[in-house]
Amino acid sequence: MNTHTVEINELNLLQGTTIEITSCSRAADTADITFHLNDIDSASPWAFGDEVTLTENGSVVFHGYVTEEPDIAIDTSGITCRITLSNIVALLDAVPYVEPQSFDGLVKNEARLVSASDIISSLLSHGMVLPNGEAAPETYETDNLGHMVICPTGSGSQSCWSLVNSCLHWIPNAVSWYNPETRLLSFRTADQGETLTLDLKAGQMRRGGQILFSFEGFSEANFKPRHDLCPPA
Repeated sequence: MNTHTVEINELNLLQGTTIEITSCSRAADTADITFHLNDIDSASPWAFGDEVTLTENGSVVFHGYVTEEPDIAIDTSGITCRITLSNIVALLDAVPYVEPQSFDGLVKNEARLVSASDIISSLLSHGMVLPNGEAAPETYETDNLGHMVICPTGSGSQSCWSLVNSCLHWIPNAVSWYNPETRLLSFRTADQGETLTLDLKAGQMRRGGQILFSFEGFSEANFKPRHDLCPPA
């Protein structure tokens, strides 16, 4: 596992041709990058498991890992290599939760009602590991989830992130955000009735006069309601 830091405008030095960065809530952020290869024997710029940081004008716009084997394709235009980078959420979604179903004693009664913040913190502490098995440097913050939820039950083959989403299923206005600069994965609720302002030029998400988080490198955004996240009646 190697570590790389690259300025986006210098990807052409690695024969990079296209890049697409996707930022998600409650799912992994990804960066899809296509490179040109001189011949079929040329090595891809990054290998499976590598850690990559992408910057723009000195600011971190993406941090993640090569979570899939680079895809080599041959067509009439030549040989290309497509590499998908994914952030820590993808690693959490690859690590099964095999610890006790009492979640370190957090579940104390048959109703299994527990603090969402406590359960999610337990899941993240177990699942934040690098592709080589070492502890990941990322941190997390769940203090803004002050809800009681039905504790999920793992089967031994479910990932840590799938169980996190099982908790968030009962909090339909819960969102997650990963800050690539600080490597902090945070959770909060987007309360209805509050005006949120997405300022792409300033790179800020604001609620009233409060800056919720800052970001870099985005030029457009689109939105759609997620009615499927509502818990069953």
